[in-house]
Amino acid sequence: MLEGRLRLERGDGGEAQVLTPEQPGLVLPEQAHRVEPMGRMRMQVDFYDREPPVG
Repeated sequence: MLEGRLRLERGDGGEAQVLTPEQPGLVLPEQAHRVEPMGRMRMQVDFYDREPPVG
């Protein structure tokens, strides 16, 4: 997330997560998911060939 907020729901039935610039999210390859903008927002999607470093 670059600006704003985004609601992320993963297909495993777990609790939804609100993503912000301070609280980014991670979706695994082939993991079912749904996103919903929460007002105005800007985001960036990066693809990795291995798990990215956190922090």
